[in-house]
Amino acid sequence: MEKIDFAKMKLVPIASVLSHYGVESKRSGDYLIAKKCPLPTHESKETETFKANVVENWWRCFSRSCRKGAKDGGDVVDLVCIMEGLQPLPAAQKLTELFCLNQNAPPKAERDGRGLISSPDKNKPLGFTLQVDPRHPMIRERGINVCTAELYGVGYYRSKQGTASMDNRIIFPLKEDGVLVGYIGRTVLPVTPDNPKWKLGKGLAKTMLFGLEQCYPFGTIIVCESPWEVLLGHQMERNAVSILGTTMTKEQEEKLQPYYQVWLLMDNDEAGRKASAELSVRLERKHRIIRSFLKD
Repeated sequence: MEKIDFAKMKLVPIASVLSHYGVESKRSGDYLIAKKCPLPTHESKETETFKANVVENWWRCFSRSCRKGAKDGGDVVDLVCIMEGLQPLPAAQKLTELFCLNQNAPPKAERDGRGLISSPDKNKPLGFTLQVDPRHPMIRERGINVCTAELYGVGYYRSKQGTASMDNRIIFPLKEDGVLVGYIGRTVLPVTPDNPKWKLGKGLAKTMLFGLEQCYPFGTIIVCESPWEVLLGHQMERNAVSILGTTMTKEQEEKLQPYYQVWLLMDNDEAGRKASAELSVRLERKHRIIRSFLKD
């Protein structure tokens, strides 16, 4: 039997669990209010006593009958315990089965009906891996440790001939469904018309989000311009991805589907502020949006 990560289980969205049990509810700010409490302990005629906070991911019933019970509130594991009459360990295992969560491996790009959606026009596998140095000064100067750089495969690349397209760049691997499809590179040399600051691998469609392979497919996700912020987000134990600029494709937007809350963390310049405003309007139909800006 695989080990259960209870901290991870408690991040499963309360809204998804309520939907599984067929609970009818209405939205009021950060809360879902159930028309009828779904708990087996609920015996009173009171209505709209069951509330779930979709941001902090907890629930509680304020009825007299449920308050007399052993538990009238808690997290998603507590909810499954009461609904199924289970102890915490079997309840967590039930959540694992319901939401196809692999406890021992990074999340994959597709999940059963609720996970990350892959683009129908997938990029071709790259077929080779570039050898990089994760200890380059440009990486360390940004507060990124070697372990994080190695985890994401980020590092300085220099070919033997010195003629490769990603020469003298910090490169960031781009993966699709766990398969390496290309790189994006940040130059370590002065930026010129012939040497752009960022370079996307030739023939690589902008359909993926850098860092998505390391994210759990639920809860909150930070959307950044630059891949650098993704690494810093990981070090703060946050889901974070980069859209590789200030524009978001339809395919990238679809891959945010599993996340209830989206933080837009754009650069504090004209392009970043404009992108933040436009993306907020675009994403707020399906997500709770929080906007923020990086320093210049």
